[in-house]
Amino acid sequence: MLWYEPYQKQYPAKQTRLLQLFDLLGIPHEEPKQEWGSSLVIIGFSFDPNAMTITLPPSSRLELITALRQFAQPGTRRPLRDFERLAGWSQWSFNVAPLLRPGLSHMYDKMAGKSEVFQLMWVSVALCRELLWMAERLEASDGVLLLDSLEWSTLDADLVLYTDASAAGMGIWCPSLHRGLHSLIDKPEPSRIFFYEVLAVVSALTFAASFNHFHRIVIFTDNLNTVSMFNSLHAKPDYNPLLITAMNTLLDNNLQLRVLHIPGSENVIADAISRSNFDIVASKHPESTLHIFSPPELSSGSKSI
Repeated sequence: MLWYEPYQKQYPAKQTRLLQLFDLLGIPHEEPKQEWGSSLVIIGFSFDPNAMTITLPPSSRLELITALRQFAQPGTRRPLRDFERLAGWSQWSFNVAPLLRPGLSHMYDKMAGKSEVFQLMWVSVALCRELLWMAERLEASDGVLLLDSLEWSTLDADLVLYTDASAAGMGIWCPSLHRGLHSLIDKPEPSRIFFYEVLAVVSALTFAASFNHFHRIVIFTDNLNTVSMFNSLHAKPDYNPLLITAMNTLLDNNLQLRVLHIPGSENVIADAISRSNFDIVASKHPESTLHIFSPPELSSGSKSI
């Protein structure tokens, strides 16, 4: 430790020398920002590099939950400024609760293209469902993010799945279990193929969760937009129930997910299953079994409204 005269405090020697260097060079600094110790408070979060955790203080979590519930009053009108304020506050919490990002889909959709801060906007039922979903998930959370859960590769995966969708159906292929899953699309709509590409991934995640012993899941798809959606956890309102359903599955089962891209030329088995070309699967993997699956029921947020 070394004494730093301007602040009349002891700091770790290297930190004191750095402050002295700042003074010599004329670089401004402030006493409240001179944090040090085994755990640091940064932008309102407690960072513990030894435990590899980021913690949302209970008081801050409770304040955000209260704000979300107070805002979620369907049929009321609020100025754009209030929308922006709650969106920014929620974004801050995503540093600890990143899986709750889909909760702002309708919020961003309503704010898009608007700039007059006092413009009144309706609070819709759909928006309330998403905000209350975030509030309920924050209430059930301990407010701690394990940083080591964010960094892992395909080599660490407990289960690897491949998905694809065609105009005729959806296919899921699980090499390690020698199992294929198929679901027919009753009323094919070429314009909705992206919806089914994402639904195939959500269905594959539901399948993985059903085993109760896999933890890290990797799902390959040849649709780049699907990969982008799961990487950003942002979707237009029409597609957002797919993300919310997937996040519910992850949170309820303590799962970790990676959705990665695979070229279509390498996604042969999942593609064949989606097109009901089961002979291709049997010829390449004679030991495999094929099953019919039903996609999970999608959730648009809280069921309390």
